[in-house]
Amino acid sequence: NTKEHQDMLRKITGTVFEVPAQVLKKITDTETPQGIVAVAGYEPSTLDTLSLKANPLLVVLDAIQDPGNLGTIIRTADAAAADAVILLPGSCDVFMPKVIRATAGSIFNLPLIYTEPASLVYWLRKKKIRLVVTAADAGKTIFESDLSGNIAIAFGNEAHGISDHLRKAADIFLN
Repeated sequence: NTKEHQDMLRKITGTVFEVPAQVLKKITDTETPQGIVAVAGYEPSTLDTLSLKANPLLVVLDAIQDPGNLGTIIRTADAAAADAVILLPGSCDVFMPKVIRATAGSIFNLPLIYTEPASLVYWLRKKKIRLVVTAADAGKTIFESDLSGNIAIAFGNEAHGISDHLRKAADIFLN
């Protein structure tokens, strides 16, 4: 890297450290690191500060455990132009390296909101947003349902599905 390039990076990103390959390998968790590591702060949004557009689409994650699944859902939510991803207790850490990699950068495009199920259901009712719950025992598929309007679609834990609290509050069940 040239001195000019280093100076430009410092202006954009703060402090830049160049480290030997063996140090980079120690501070990353992949077999073949990409060659760059970043540390950044993040201030999560809240339900009350979330700015909603007309006909919002929210993605609710109820105790998603697998980092790859979590990252893939965030990436898919971004591709579907969701307004936010809402994480309920029991979901794995969204900032785990495997989650970040699985999002392929989408994590930087969507607000992430942490909340409790009861607070979420109250807020959804107040905002007139329908809660769509995915469940293996649901009678309808996505293709048989009217998903127009204000929607929050919830995906449950890989082994146990959606929590009872969200099942009881659901407006629509889909499989």
